[in-house]
Amino acid sequence: MSAHPPKICVIGLRDSGWSLASLIANAGFPIVVCDNDRNVLDAFCVQKGVDPLEPARDLSSIETVIVALPDAKNTAAMLVGTYGLARLLQPGTCVINLRASEACLMLSVALAQHSVDYLSAELKGDFDHGDAGALDVVVAGAEEAMHHRSALFEVMGTVRYAGPLTHQGRSEALDAAH
Repeated sequence: MSAHPPKICVIGLRDSGWSLASLIANAGFPIVVCDNDRNVLDAFCVQKGVDPLEPARDLSSIETVIVALPDAKNTAAMLVGTYGLARLLQPGTCVINLRASEACLMLSVALAQHSVDYLSAELKGDFDHGDAGALDVVVAGAEEAMHHRSALFEVMGTVRYAGPLTHQGRSEALDAAH
């Protein structure tokens, strides 16, 4: 184990990304953040006292990447495209995608080629209060990867494992629950 705890990287600070990154930072997890809007990024970093992602400096210590981007194509391009982040992540890193889509299973397979785990997390609840543990979190994907990040998920809220991913990026258990 390294002398410094692994970092969590939150990509996408709009919508739920800002609130989720705030919960994680407030819980004391060492995080870095990334957003393509420099004003949003700078405002978050100043407010929370965290650093923006510097790939050359940070990627070797990141254990978990949380993606809160609204578009599945942008998520896939950012992670596994020509200049994708997956090529730079350490084996065993886990990507947690907050936007389930039909492309999730393909993204999971592409990330596995880089020895990167993939989880899909559906968050339900009120982000406005910023209370740790206030969300319902339903996770699909590799169960071991989820359990390895149990402390992180507990900060988010009540966690339920829904099973492995299916071709639609959701687990059969999650689909049956809806």
